[in-house]
Amino acid sequence: MSDCPALSYPRTLPSVLDAEDLAHLASIYSDNAHRWSGRSYYNLLHYVAATPHDTRSWAVLRKIEARVAREFGGDGTRFVMINDFFSYRASGVRIFPEWHQDTAFWLNGEVCTGFNLWILLRQRGGLNRSFELYDTSRNEQFYRDVYQGRQGRQTPGARTVWPASKFASSFGAYLGGMKRRGRALPTASRVELAPGDALVLRQPEIHRTDTGALEPTQWRLALGFKFIERLPLVELPDFDLRFGRDWRSVEARFPELLPPLQLGRPWPTVYNRSLVGRPSALRGRSSWMGVSAELAQRELSRRTAALDSSVLLCALLPPTFLVAVLCFIACSRTISESGAKHGVEQKRTV
Repeated sequence: MSDCPALSYPRTLPSVLDAEDLAHLASIYSDNAHRWSGRSYYNLLHYVAATPHDTRSWAVLRKIEARVAREFGGDGTRFVMINDFFSYRASGVRIFPEWHQDTAFWLNGEVCTGFNLWILLRQRGGLNRSFELYDTSRNEQFYRDVYQGRQGRQTPGARTVWPASKFASSFGAYLGGMKRRGRALPTASRVELAPGDALVLRQPEIHRTDTGALEPTQWRLALGFKFIERLPLVELPDFDLRFGRDWRSVEARFPELLPPLQLGRPWPTVYNRSLVGRPSALRGRSSWMGVSAELAQRELSRRTAALDSSVLLCALLPPTFLVAVLCFIACSRTISESGAKHGVEQKRTV
């Protein structure tokens, strides 16, 4: 246990947020999720950057940070919030379907103090349990076996030691091998929560979005935050993976909103209202929905030019009935195709 302080963290934190907080966060998701273009991380950060008048979201963030300081030690500066992620589960919707560890926990080395807070916002149809996880307290021998097996296959000098190291391999393949050899699989847990309660995911724990068929009326909405200890970074995120790609997305759409990541320095404070409020950081405010302002203007010019060309063609051709009909069809198709391509999807209501 001394090698990984996270193993001693509580399983849940009750009543992290109140009913008004939950309603506010759920409305952010309901009103904006259709604009997020498949992003998993930083959608709340996008929202607060685009709506600086929203004081309640900042109050929620400060409330969560204060609870973390109270529960996990320090004066509020020991841990830093490095990302946010809305987690929506419904029939046919599973955001993270594969068994995995969150490798971002190891960006500051093998101190093994990281955790996620996964806060249940709303649910319908009895979906008041968390995603699936292999609880370290119930499956310690499984974790030791997994890591020992990995250690035996590594090249000389490599290191995978339970519990401080990340596994850095496919758990799905390992579990499939266990099943083929007739070995008992570990026990997956789904933790019961009330709205406002938070599941604490401990750094080494393997997890995935829960499986099983749901009725069309069943759904669950949660909001997660990842915390790591404020220590010098020993590696940077993999920008080819989802977390790294979404970081780059924020950089592209909100220039100067995110402080630079530097090896040897702690993860910067991202959820910083004074930083978000800087004019230079908000040049992309109108583009937070997923298209930069520059690209939007370029596309508007293209569509206008296409429409103008069609109208000009209609004006130059002889005014026969047939040509008029053909011109009307051409103009209508230009408008229709442009609208269909850039139309907004119907929003998901939660």
